[in-house]
This record gives sequence, structure tokens and C-alpha cells, in this order.
Amino acid sequence: MVEIATFCAIYLLTSNRQYHTCCVTTNEFIPGETIMHAIFLLTSSFALFLIQSTYGMDKKPSRRSRITRKVAMKESPRKNTNVQQLGDKQQQQEKSHRIRPTFANKNKEPQPISQISTPDPIIAHHAPEKTVLRTNSEKQINTRDSLLDAICRRDLEDVQILLKNFENPNLQIGTKKNTPLHQAVLLKYEEIAHAFLTCPSINSLIKNQDGRAAYQLIINDDLQTYQHLHHELQLRATLDYIIHAMILTDHKIFIDKYCSDKVIEKKISALRERINANTLPSYATDNFMVHMIRARLKYDLHTIKTFCDLLAKSPNQQDEWGNTLLHYAAYLHNKDLVSHVIADPRVDSLIRNNDKKLAHQLISTKNPQGSELRLLLFARNSLDPIVEKEALAICLNDPEIIILKQDEPSVVDAITAIKSHFKKVEKAQKKDRKLPDSSHLPYYASDQFIFEMLQSNMEKLQIVGNPLPFI
Repeated sequence: MVEIATFCAIYLLTSNRQYHTCCVTTNEFIPGETIMHAIFLLTSSFALFLIQSTYGMDKKPSRRSRITRKVAMKESPRKNTNVQQLGDKQQQQEKSHRIRPTFANKNKEPQPISQISTPDPIIAHHAPEKTVLRTNSEKQINTRDSLLDAICRRDLEDVQILLKNFENPNLQIGTKKNTPLHQAVLLKYEEIAHAFLTCPSINSLIKNQDGRAAYQLIINDDLQTYQHLHHELQLRATLDYIIHAMILTDHKIFIDKYCSDKVIEKKISALRERINANTLPSYATDNFMVHMIRARLKYDLHTIKTFCDLLAKSPNQQDEWGNTLLHYAAYLHNKDLVSHVIADPRVDSLIRNNDKKLAHQLISTKNPQGSELRLLLFARNSLDPIVEKEALAICLNDPEIIILKQDEPSVVDAITAIKSHFKKVEKAQKKDRKLPDSSHLPYYASDQFIFEMLQSNMEKLQIVGNPLPFI
């Protein structure tokens, strides 16, 4: 500004040199408008130079500094400060932007809001509508996008307040479908991530657009640096997995609107007797898990009901992780439920989930009931492939079969072949005691049970009523 005013004054003086000389020779010198304008510009430029040199305003603040100053003025109450204090505050902000702080040290206290730089490009605001929430600390917090702002500013206090009052902290935002927990983990803010993990409303199993949950975002070189954070994320994912399994295996009880907290606490107490306590985080108390179940039913009730309706039609229904009811029963080490599920002739114990695991592979080796559960599942795993083979043989012998009857010769021969197979195994077991005890025919495998298994396998392969396509 000073340089522009000085240049204009010099130009005006030099452009009117003849008029000035003429006036002097005629002894009729009268200062014209041009000379008056030049004098005014010179005076103004000198005054601006004094002001800038006195108050340290010789440098134009950067765009980041201006944005941060606006954020700080909104968050902090207005104070009557003089110009000198304003200049000192601006210099401190500019210094704080030159060096971006690192947060590998989790004992380091978070910086004040006024010294935090603007959000990273990965933090986006996609909510035009704003709803103001007044908290006990008399802060006005935007319930739609301020949670992301608080994460970006690393304001632990605001994050904790929002998690207590936020309607649904699991909302997926942007094209990448990241939740606020995803953002905290991506930025490696351990204190913020821990605040999310200790909130019962959080679901750490939600996947983003790339198909990754929060615990799957720390990979490669970050595993060693953020080992503690990765361990906490894995513990919370295990807890969420257990809560999800509890709701699906006892959905009739949990979906009931009149289900009391005492009933849920009894279910949780029975669960603690079956699983290893070291697999749960330290904050997973009975009350915390009750609130987790309530929050899951509040936010995901429609999805749970839809899956349960499909489960009633087919016990082999798989969820988004590829797990069936038998997978969850084995994961919870629930012997009664496992026995009940495998006694259904429609169940297929050979289904693998998204991790390519069978139900018995989800049983922990450290669990005292694990060996007994594996024996039950091993017996059913031995029966299913033999029944499937005989069902296919029946269709090959009679491709035009429409109705399967138990007294048909082909069905009787199939049932006899299945039983004779297990008799051979039992004879071999007597000679070689190294074979497992579950090699014999399961106790529930009656002729009617095997017939229903044959019928279920044929329906699964869509063979009944339709000629084989390769015949």
C-alpha cells in the first residue's frame, strides 16, 4: 500500500512539470489539484509506513492464519485487547503453523484451540444443515459436523461432550464412507481414538468404502509405532463382535421392547463364564455391555430384524462377514446352542465365512469347553459331505425326479450307504484308537434326519423339480 501511494505521487508530480514551471515564470503560482493530490498521497504513505513499523504489521497474514484466527475468535470469548496484544497473538499463531506437531507421544498434552492448524484435506464437511447443541459447559457445538472439527483440532474435551450428546456417532461421511473413528485412527490421534473406544455407542466393525474397519487401518510401518492403539482397536473389535453374536443368537429376547437390563446382565454373566476374560478390554463392564446392546438395537434394529427374518427361513443365512448362526454359536462357546443348531437337518456345517473359516475354527484353543465343542462339530462335518454326495448320486440316477419320498429305493439305498460308511469307520476305530471318538454316527442322525438332510441338499442345489443341466 505504501509503495503504491508513493509511486502515484511521483507520477503526478513528474507529469505536471511544464504547468508548474509556467506558473513560476508568470509569477502567478497557485498550487493545482494535481499537486495537492500528490502531497496527500505522500502524507498518507508516510503515515501508513509509521503505523506498520510501529505495530509489526509489515507482513500480510497468510490465509491459514486468517482462518485459524476466525476459529479461535468463535471458540473463545471476546476480550478487549489493545493492538499490541493482537500483533503478539498473530505472531504466535504464525509460528505454530510453521511446525506441525506430532502426536506419537501420547503423554503430550493437546495444544490450545487457537494454536491448532486448519483441518487436513481428508476431513470434509458434507452437512449443510446445522443443529446447535448447548452443553453444560455453555459451548455451542454443531451436532452434524463439529465432531469432525473437534477431531481435527484434537480437542479431547469437545469430543467427549459430543459423544455423550451426539445422536449417532457411527455416521459414515464422504465418498470414502469413513466414520469419525476412522478419521481419528487415520490421523493417529491416540487420545481421541481412546475416547471413541470407551463410548458404548461406537461400532468399530463398520467398514469404509475400501472394506476396512478401524482396526485394519494401522498397517505396515505404523504397527510398531502405534502398537498400543492397534491392540486397543483389536480388543474393541472383539467386544463388538461378541455383542453382535449375542444379539443374533438371542434375537427374540433382545429385540423385545420390554426386555429389562437384569435379563441382559444375566446373559452377559453367562457369557463371561464361557469366554476368556483376556479377550475383553478393561472397560467392558456389565453395565457398559448393556449400553452397547441398547445402542446397537437403537441404530441397527432394521438391519438386525431383516437378517433374523432371513435366518428364520434358512439357518444357513450369512451376514456381511459371511458368518452363519452356527459360526456365532461356536464363537460364543455356547454348547447348548451349538447342539441345537447342528440338530437341524437343514444346517450346512461346511459353510465358510469371509475369512475362509468353518464354524469349529472359531473356537478358542484356550477355552476349557473348546475340545467338547469341536467334537460335536467334527461329527456333523463328517456327516455333511457324505449326505451331499448321496444326494447328488440320487439325482444322477433319476434326473427327472420331482418329489423325494423316504420309501423310494434310491433314498433307502442312500441312507443305508451313509450308515454303512460310519460302521466301517467305527470298526477301524476299534483297531486304531488314534481315531477321534466323534467318528461314529451322530446320536441325532436317525433315518428321518438323514432323509431331511438329503432333501435339503437337493433343494440347495436347485435340483428338485428341474432336470440336471448337464444330462
